[in-house]
Amino acid sequence: MKRGKGFVLTILILLGCGAAFGQVKLGFLSDDMSFQYCDFEEFVIYSGGLAAGIDAQGDCNAQDAILIGVKDMFPPSNLPVTGTVYVLADSAIDAGCDCFTGNQAILITQTKAYNIHAPQFGWEILFNTEDAFYAYLNNWGYLTNTLPDHVAEGPPKRSLVQSLSQNHNVMSR
Repeated sequence: MKRGKGFVLTILILLGCGAAFGQVKLGFLSDDMSFQYCDFEEFVIYSGGLAAGIDAQGDCNAQDAILIGVKDMFPPSNLPVTGTVYVLADSAIDAGCDCFTGNQAILITQTKAYNIHAPQFGWEILFNTEDAFYAYLNNWGYLTNTLPDHVAEGPPKRSLVQSLSQNHNVMSR
């Protein structure tokens, strides 16, 4: 995945020329809050709504994945996450196998952890396989300030994209 590291370094240098507005570092909880995934997001927000960073997968026994994307607004729809979000291309599928699969994951994320008094979903993963031109909603959940290396031992470690498949398309429901 040396190409990926060079690519992200180039992007970060280019984006570094602009002013950074903030840094996001959040963990992922399942949709029923029963467990935390072993990866977490860490990205920097730049002027103009650009964002770049990593899907940190070290605790998942995989290489870190590249995140790059833009700020957007999702109106209420069939998707679980709405409001102001960052839409980030996530190379986690290829980083997980250290190969090229032709599959693409898109991470849609907010930038704040859930509020216990008004919890709402904070992330979702869309999936596209090769040149099918379909977007499948595959996984979603809550954001947390607790990072995986601070989580007590529990169920087996799994990343957000570990079980991506076309068989769980809920966008058409």
